Amino acid sequence: MAAFGAARILERSRPCLGSLTRGLRPLPITPPSRRGLHWAAGRALTRLRWLYVPIGAGGAYAGYGQYQGYRDRQLISAGEEALPRLAEDWEVAVYKSVPTRMLSRAWGRLNQLELPGWLRRPIYTLYIRAFSVDMTEAAVEDLQHYRNLGEFFRRQLKPSVRPVCTKCMVSPADGKILHFGRVRNNEVEQVKGVTYSLESFLGPQGRTPSKGTLMSVSPGVARWIKELFCHNERVVLTGEWQHGFFSFTAVGATNVGSIKIYFDKELHTNSPRYMKGSYHDFSYVMEPSRSGIPLRKGEHLGEFNLGSTVVLIFEAPADFSFNLNAGQKIRFGEALGTS
Repeated sequence: MAAFGAARILERSRPCLGSLTRGLRPLPITPPSRRGLHWAAGRALTRLRWLYVPIGAGGAYAGYGQYQGYRDRQLISAGEEALPRLAEDWEVAVYKSVPTRMLSRAWGRLNQLELPGWLRRPIYTLYIRAFSVDMTEAAVEDLQHYRNLGEFFRRQLKPSVRPVCTKCMVSPADGKILHFGRVRNNEVEQVKGVTYSLESFLGPQGRTPSKGTLMSVSPGVARWIKELFCHNERVVLTGEWQHGFFSFTAVGATNVGSIKIYFDKELHTNSPRYMKGSYHDFSYVMEPSRSGIPLRKGEHLGEFNLGSTVVLIFEAPADFSFNLNAGQKIRFGEALGTS
């Protein structure tokens, strides 16, 4: 959702897909020898066995990171301050060895599988209870209407349940505030005590280098891995609003590799063919108008499949102030700040 009032999207940065496919080769007419068949099968089995190593090692450290987050939450609930323990480079490397892109694609396909009618109500009821979903807000309250989990997650809401504040900057989505504040010394605070580089996140001149990973963006992992948002695949939209520069960045995460922008049908994320550390720039400023994509406050902009993190970085007047508390829940259309 657009949060800034009248604005124009001038540029989009996304991962460079590249052309990594090889040309097709003709199949042999004569059947392969038994020896050749055994060699090919053995090679495939070796690759499969080696796949278990990064999955097991990386999964263990992913679990360790989640444990750190749980321990921090326990300290905070007890009234104590949990100091961040940043991961070493080798720990980050082990975590990044987990094939999160492949796992996220598999999870995405699973969520698009059509559920039989008799299974929809019990599955969705479990989801509703687990995440305290208020189905009275949905435009269609009948659970049988949603063919799969993906459709249920992306369900449309009644316009009346998300009124948009007309005199303030508003939240672009339902969620929880992880952090807010000023950019200082070209560093953005990820969580208290942990920062990331503004240039690394947005890239030079708005270009975004994408590392191609899809690590968890939970608060515990955000306290553990420095520049977490710079590691993960993301889509950066940059443009202008009434007070100057703004950027809207959708950050991917584990099981959240699919990011859609409604006015950009060519955008595809979490592709199986990509180049690590690459980016792809696309300008919406076209001749002859050179005006970009105009957006209004509250207009539908895009979606995550299963949700993730949105980062807003923008220029603001001197009297701008946030109307927020760290950790608070917020809904689309509610005030982020006023000037």
